[in-house]
Amino acid sequence: MAALVAVIGLGACTHVARSLPADGATPRQVLDAYLLALQASDCATTHAYAVDRFLTDGELCGHTNVLSYRSDDYTSKPSADQVVLAATLTTKGGDQSLQDGDHLWFYTLRPQPTGAWRLSAGGSGP
Repeated sequence: MAALVAVIGLGACTHVARSLPADGATPRQVLDAYLLALQASDCATTHAYAVDRFLTDGELCGHTNVLSYRSDDYTSKPSADQVVLAATLTTKGGDQSLQDGDHLWFYTLRPQPTGAWRLSAGGSGP
């Protein structure tokens, strides 16, 4: 029985790795995949979309429940190596800094050496 559980667990990890967008995915595709994992409270997957700095300064997974989200049309390209996108998040169970309700949230994505876009910052302002 333990072997079956281990195989099922391994299969789940493999599936998560294959569900990540390819290195050539657009910043919007990466953000949409991240938001889907965030809504599912799948923190292991949300972390795969982020650089280390984002995990300590911007990651919401594990800190509040995102009940739903919708992508916003906002796009900014402050430099050649970063894109800022926005989404409206409906949250529940946060703290005083992110109370229950709708929040316009901005995400900065940067390309990695592999060409993959990853989240590097997130917050209430661009």
